[in-house]
Amino acid sequence: MKFVVLIAMIAAGVAGIGCTSVAVSEVESGLFENRTEKIIAAYELLGREPITQEKLKEIGFDLSAPNIERIPGSTAFRRIFGDRVFNHGDGARKLNSAIKEFSNYSGFVIPYRKMITTSDRIYFSEKTVRREGELLKIILLFRDDMLCYHELEYSKVDIYYSRYAFGEAILTIIKSPGSAALDIIATLQEYQQPGLEPFIPIPIP
Repeated sequence: MKFVVLIAMIAAGVAGIGCTSVAVSEVESGLFENRTEKIIAAYELLGREPITQEKLKEIGFDLSAPNIERIPGSTAFRRIFGDRVFNHGDGARKLNSAIKEFSNYSGFVIPYRKMITTSDRIYFSEKTVRREGELLKIILLFRDDMLCYHELEYSKVDIYYSRYAFGEAILTIIKSPGSAALDIIATLQEYQQPGLEPFIPIPIP
């Protein structure tokens, strides 16, 4: 019993320590200084006149930039219109010989992602997480060398949640000191790598 009380006292001392971790997830192409407002402003110029890939590069969309995905025409059509584009009106599947037209098309996907996750935790009772950032994706579809379709998806993310359980650490220690120690290790690992499943060692009997 003295051992349990000692562990509880140690945990109570640790409980007042606040831990903060910040994780940043980014996917960038380097276009337009990686600023979404500039990317969107340039995108709004598309469709005003016929645009070739060379003209697109003059606007600032260099399709050889990092993280830009080039996809074949059939894959591009599937992403834009879904599998129904490969079916006849009666739902029957088109033969490969009937979709040769897709070979004249090519698609490009331009991504942008910046997500910041901040986790604040007082192990004794409360954990709060704030996730904020921007997600952007542009799909361009070319027939031969002419832009024939373009699409932009953009969203801002601002999510906050918290969990509060008063005395959670102490109650866990009193019930099972061994597993509580492992839980503390897992919690510390979560601060270092938020969002990843922690590796918890298996105790040897």
